[in-house]
Amino acid sequence: MTAAATQQPPALNRTTSGPAAAQTAEHLLSDPANKASWPVYSPEQDVQGSTWARERDAQREGALARRAAWQRERQDSRDELKAQVWLSADVSRRLRAIAARTGFEPEQVLAQLADRVRMDDDGALTVDAFTPR
Repeated sequence: MTAAATQQPPALNRTTSGPAAAQTAEHLLSDPANKASWPVYSPEQDVQGSTWARERDAQREGALARRAAWQRERQDSRDELKAQVWLSADVSRRLRAIAARTGFEPEQVLAQLADRVRMDDDGALTVDAFTPR
C-alpha cells in the first residue's frame, strides 16, 4: 500500500470544495460502513451524518420561513396606501380636537375612520358610530 492510499482525507467543513470535498464525502460514506462492518450504509448508525442532515434541514426550514415572511411583508407593503391629505382649516381643527380627546394622532383617527367606512348599494358612504381604539 502506498502512502497516498493510507493517508486520511481532509476534514469536511462548510468551506471544503472541489476534489477535497469529493474525497472527504467519499470517505465519510464508505469509512463508517467499513469500520463498523455494516453490510449497507445505515443513517441510524451514522451519528455525524444524521446530525449534519438534521442541521441542514433546520437551516432549510428557517430559510423557507424567512423567505415566506419576506414575501408577506412585500405583499403587505404593496397593499398599503400612504396618502397625504389636505383638509380645510375647520375640518383639520375638528380632527385635531377628536385626536386629542382620544389620545391618538390625527392620522390614526383617519385610519380608523377609513377602516370603518362602508358603501351602500346607491354609492353613498356611511360610517357607524365608533370609539377610536
